[in-house]
Amino acid sequence: MLKSLPQRVLPRLRETAQGRWLASLALLLAALGAPRQINSDTWFNLVLGREISASGLVTGNDLTAEAAGARWIDQQWLAHLVHYWLAELLGLPGLVLVASLLTSASLLAAAEHALRSGACPGRTLLAGTLALGALLPQSVRAQTFALPLLVFALCRLDSDARSPDRRIWWLVPCAALWGNLHGSALLAPALGLLLAFTRVVDTRRWRLLPRDLLLAACLAAALLASPYGLELIGYYSDILGNPAFRLHVGEWGPLSIASEPAKSALIALLLVSAVLVARRTRAFPLAVCLALGLLTLRSARHATPLALASAAFLPAIADAALGDRLRLAADRALQRSSRALLPAAMLGSCVAIPLLVRHTLRADLPAAFCDRVALAAAGAPRVLADEHHADRLLWFHPELRGRLSHDVRFELLSPDFIRSLTQLYGFPETEPAQGWLSRYDLVVVDREQHTPLWHWLRDDPGWHEIAADRRTAAFLRR
Repeated sequence: MLKSLPQRVLPRLRETAQGRWLASLALLLAALGAPRQINSDTWFNLVLGREISASGLVTGNDLTAEAAGARWIDQQWLAHLVHYWLAELLGLPGLVLVASLLTSASLLAAAEHALRSGACPGRTLLAGTLALGALLPQSVRAQTFALPLLVFALCRLDSDARSPDRRIWWLVPCAALWGNLHGSALLAPALGLLLAFTRVVDTRRWRLLPRDLLLAACLAAALLASPYGLELIGYYSDILGNPAFRLHVGEWGPLSIASEPAKSALIALLLVSAVLVARRTRAFPLAVCLALGLLTLRSARHATPLALASAAFLPAIADAALGDRLRLAADRALQRSSRALLPAAMLGSCVAIPLLVRHTLRADLPAAFCDRVALAAAGAPRVLADEHHADRLLWFHPELRGRLSHDVRFELLSPDFIRSLTQLYGFPETEPAQGWLSRYDLVVVDREQHTPLWHWLRDDPGWHEIAADRRTAAFLRR
């Protein structure tokens, strides 16, 4: 058991060559992925953060034309404010740097838990590397600022599964904070219920079941500690039951095994390990990894929790499955190289990330594109925006509020609007699509996401291109 191990057997992550290599790899991959970290969610968070900072809590939609005036619950309001404050203080490059370091630190904290739980350092490095492949690159989004809370919940619940502790109740205020940052807070009560079930499986005793069920109930209640209160119940129900998300938002759909090899390999390894260990490991970590793996197969958006859970729990599961085989011990060369690489990776990432983001904003996402669209929109009564770039336009030109058709909030769009938009994106040459498009004088289209519409607008003599950047184009009706 963990308590019987001498403290020297449980080194910290930074004290092992494998841990230093994992930290270096996390920082280097974060730097390489920096140019892709700003996307539609980032712009949306910034726009909403500015709205809240200027006018208080958002309760309705006045940013877009579709569903204008509709009641809207901004469950992630606190994350939006954090985005805006950091952008105002550090600029967008600084925001990406903070988000990158936070993501890397969250994964390393999960790996630290694995190591401090007695896992082999070599397998901690292996599991952490696989988890990095499934986790990165992460875009800057509301979930970013909830990752430390997710890791804390996973590690605290796992520690309590081994040895019940009063400190588990610190999860309740953490869940309340989490519930104002991101919808993944729903995992908190779910993990609490999983703790209650697996404790009974492990111990065959029911003594702590009432306490564990009370904890899960408190975690669920903590999610309502929000300015929106009980309205969040309807919000979560509408979001989780909305079929438009699974149909039209990629990360809500099933995992594409062919195009996501890192995530698929991680799930396969978990399934193989689960078969090998059978009853030779504790139920809670194994159940968490398997549950998140199955959820990821159904919806790719669960890959981030799966990666963090795997970094925390998979090393010990692999230890139980492999025994003394494949321990990946560190030799002197690995020790020396890790001591030199880690400081270089820390310094390099802190310098490279802002520089790469600044270059991306200047070369691939220039503000000049938004300027030209805003100028053209002055003479266009209705603008068909692109959900990937509508909030980018609003960030640079707030005067476009109420003029753009829609943004990333698919929950606000009517089924008829979504069907018509889908028809236009896929088959712009058809008569129904053309009839629907006739309502708009200016169209913004993402060339990578909606290539058929871009080709059609480019070739049709009734439209002419007025602005373009690396992946976006704007067309004005002649």
